[in-house]
Amino acid sequence: RAQRRGISSFFFFTDLERLSCCKETLKMALGKMNFLLLLVLVGGSFADRCLFLTNTEHGGEVESKFSVLHAPGYVNFVKTEASIPAREVGSVSAFALGLAPSKTITWDGLSPGSLFHRPKSSILFLVDGVQSGQWLATKSQQSSPLVAEHGTLSSHAVHAVHGGKNLASHVSDLFHGTPLTLSMSADRDVAAAAAASGKNSVTMYYNHAKKQVMTEPASSSFAMDSEQMMSNIAALHLPAGMKFDAAQQAIISEGQSVLSFSNKESASFLAELASMHKVLSALSADPALVNDNTPDVLSFAVSSMKDLHVQFGSDSTQVKAAMAILSAVIPQMAESMSLLYKSDAIVELVEVGFDCERFKTDAGDIPELFNALKEHTKAETMSTFRANLPHIPLHSQASFEVACQTGADALTASSSRLELRCEQPAESDVHPGRQLLAAHIENNVTYARNAATYNLAFARSADWTATFTMVLIVMLIFILATLAISYTMWTMDPGSDSIIYRMTNQRIKMD
Repeated sequence: RAQRRGISSFFFFTDLERLSCCKETLKMALGKMNFLLLLVLVGGSFADRCLFLTNTEHGGEVESKFSVLHAPGYVNFVKTEASIPAREVGSVSAFALGLAPSKTITWDGLSPGSLFHRPKSSILFLVDGVQSGQWLATKSQQSSPLVAEHGTLSSHAVHAVHGGKNLASHVSDLFHGTPLTLSMSADRDVAAAAAASGKNSVTMYYNHAKKQVMTEPASSSFAMDSEQMMSNIAALHLPAGMKFDAAQQAIISEGQSVLSFSNKESASFLAELASMHKVLSALSADPALVNDNTPDVLSFAVSSMKDLHVQFGSDSTQVKAAMAILSAVIPQMAESMSLLYKSDAIVELVEVGFDCERFKTDAGDIPELFNALKEHTKAETMSTFRANLPHIPLHSQASFEVACQTGADALTASSSRLELRCEQPAESDVHPGRQLLAAHIENNVTYARNAATYNLAFARSADWTATFTMVLIVMLIFILATLAISYTMWTMDPGSDSIIYRMTNQRIKMD
């Protein structure tokens, strides 16, 4: 299917003995075979429809969940048992903000609300790495199963709206870069997936080497050093029995350190908690960022849960403590952010399911593969490489053949059970709608350079035609109305058509 749809892909099969049955019939393979299909990002093509095929003993497809934690009364979310496709989450948020969706929304959980009163902000909490069925203990106004089109859910797809844009970029472009758009995650690539490039856009991520929360562009209001991170964590209301010890730089539970800055995976999680509180504090201190006439888009992505699962295990104290903390902190943040916008905000929660046992299949070969592809992949660290799985982003299409051969040689040298097969489609076959945010930004930069060189027209948004038509029709109505009023007044007879002279014409008093 990947080859037929023209998707550049890496194929990793963990059960080579049963691979032959795929050639005979796909129907038999679906019931018997246990293999993993990893799609690859090549040259800006976003192949987010990854497919995991497993037998029933591994639980089948991993479940995910979409919830609405808060919505104003004039936004009508309807109770429904229908699943929401991952690629419609961004469109649903845009529609709730009063923006016309660029594509048909199949999910029936949102109905049209007030025409004149729309939310001031869309706030999304995304937790990537939740054990299916063990959801966060949060109260929601609406919840629905979240599904991907081909089995594997990508956090990038949740932010997508249309044409390669995410929700933040879409809103920022519509309002000429003035809305506040903020994206936060410990992983830089995950944060970039929900980022925009407006003048009030901020991207926050954690730098392990410097032990600081960095921002792009550089902003003293949102950046943090290690001491500021610890002070922000200490300000959070943690679950009962937990507290943050600044001396140990760790969260203590029952007298033991469970999540510490000394551990890389735990440090990422703590940095994300600190970033949430930092954003709330910064916005509370600067009301001008919130009290404006444009809608804001805020995204808080917790990408460190996968690493905690892999490092410590799904039943570990660390993972259970992290889940308990998120169950306590996210509702607090949702309420505080809602109050900051005077209840005119939509707060959503996406919990991306994760199967730790499935992820660990042949996990020992993943570091070998990362080292071999280090020069070709965009992932700078092993943590980022694992966080992006099953996606493997490459720098450019020119490195595709070299990356395939290098990866295959590395797996062969390590006697891995994984087999690497690479298939590169023709350039014209790549689906134009699957674009990464990074590719979208790079294309904009290239277009801007060419526009200055070749005097090209300004790149307009997809809504430009509809906006121009509405403005034109309104202008014509005003012009015709002005002409009609002017003609009526020009041909008016003041003596007979107006009451002004009649009311002011007084009789002359006679003595």
